[in-house]
Amino acid sequence: MLSANPENKVLVLISNSGEKTQIEQLENIAKSLQIPVIAVTGNQDSELAKQATVTLLHSALEVSGKIRTAATASLIAQLYVVDMLYYYFLTSNYTKYSEPILRTHDATNLFLN
Repeated sequence: MLSANPENKVLVLISNSGEKTQIEQLENIAKSLQIPVIAVTGNQDSELAKQATVTLLHSALEVSGKIRTAATASLIAQLYVVDMLYYYFLTSNYTKYSEPILRTHDATNLFLN
């Protein structure tokens, strides 16, 4: 999907450590296609954070042991950031993208019903 139409795209990569091989590979692909990367990570010194166009840091605090409540909280925070980026983009570009989004919504409803 990144190479299909690299214009007017941005890639949001989420990684708590910022050091996963798959994340680095996606970042390299985006960089080769000149697609900006928004990194959401808890590690400002990670390769992901260093190479990203924009880095959004979240708290890397995590409770040790079997109950990882901080991991769940950081995941929810990351998803919230993606939602905020999406809604900001949509409100900034409503006229251009509202119709395609409505068509996607209608197609999804046909599939799910």
